[in-house]
Amino acid sequence: MGNGTSSSIAINLDRSNEFYFTNEIISGTVELTIMEGRIEVEEIFMKLTGELSYTSAAAAGRSNKVHSTTQTDYHHIPFFSRKTIFAQPKPGQRFVYGQGRHSWPFQISLDEHLPPTMNQPQLYPHVRYYLQVVIDKSWYKPNTKERKIVAVYPHVNLSDNPQCLQLTTFGNHNRKDLTLKGTLNKSGFVPGESIQIKLEIANPQRLLIKNIICSIFQIFRIGPIKRESNTIQSLVPNIMNSRAMQFNETFSIEIPGNITLAPSYKYQSASQQAAIVVNDYVVRFAVKVEGLFDNFEVNVPIILGTDQNSGIAAGVPAAALTMNDDDDDLPPSYDSIVHDPKYQKQEEKTDEESFF
Repeated sequence: MGNGTSSSIAINLDRSNEFYFTNEIISGTVELTIMEGRIEVEEIFMKLTGELSYTSAAAAGRSNKVHSTTQTDYHHIPFFSRKTIFAQPKPGQRFVYGQGRHSWPFQISLDEHLPPTMNQPQLYPHVRYYLQVVIDKSWYKPNTKERKIVAVYPHVNLSDNPQCLQLTTFGNHNRKDLTLKGTLNKSGFVPGESIQIKLEIANPQRLLIKNIICSIFQIFRIGPIKRESNTIQSLVPNIMNSRAMQFNETFSIEIPGNITLAPSYKYQSASQQAAIVVNDYVVRFAVKVEGLFDNFEVNVPIILGTDQNSGIAAGVPAAALTMNDDDDDLPPSYDSIVHDPKYQKQEEKTDEESFF
């Protein structure tokens, strides 16, 4: 922190899991410990920021007559910000802090309607929330900053939508009249819960059904970037390499409770047009059949909530408690990502088509 000065700063939360629901208050203490020397400050403050981040590829010119080069642009769009000031002297004055421990308690409230934390903050695209303390010193001395990532989820209460607790039916067929029909016991679930599934398959032409894969897919949009990821998949039992004309199968598939699955949610900032977050889930049945163009799929939308009943929250997602935060400043260094080969290989495609 300068010649003859040795100090450290820490953000200590009043809870150990660093996970919050919207409408909650993030509280704790900021501690500045000066081991040697003293620090003159113009302001000390903390800011809570919510932002979505994504990458895009842009042409950077031609490296030779044949091949063109591209560069990766990093976009960080804040959609939520709240600031609390710990020390702010009058204009022209400064506060001086000497050796010892100095602390400031804080309380920062979250809004009710905010998108969920999505993906690890070092991966793109993502939605993240972070606390940052800034010790603002004289213009010729570097400011001191410390930050802490927190996870935020909105309450998604299944009891607020009674329709999602009712039996759900679905069906589809291919061009050769192979038909799949079925039911889910409901369409609203929380992590750790099992989906009860009944399938009826009619195969009048006795096509060879290789297998049917049942998966839960997360389909999301962060800014202009759309993605889907397979959270879990399983083979439907007792239906493999068969030409039977009729199948009836009952089975279940469990929604993982030991990984972070953000709840279903749609968010668009009133002040930031590009701040759009959409998170959806589907149960996908992929029917694999012998022959060209005979495979088909059925996608059944489901809602992933955080609450089963009014006022009762589901457990804290385990992976939400272990978000890595190794950087010393915000935003993370673009150079550290650009020069990392595993990120250079990632190709981001943008799609401006709206979900709404």
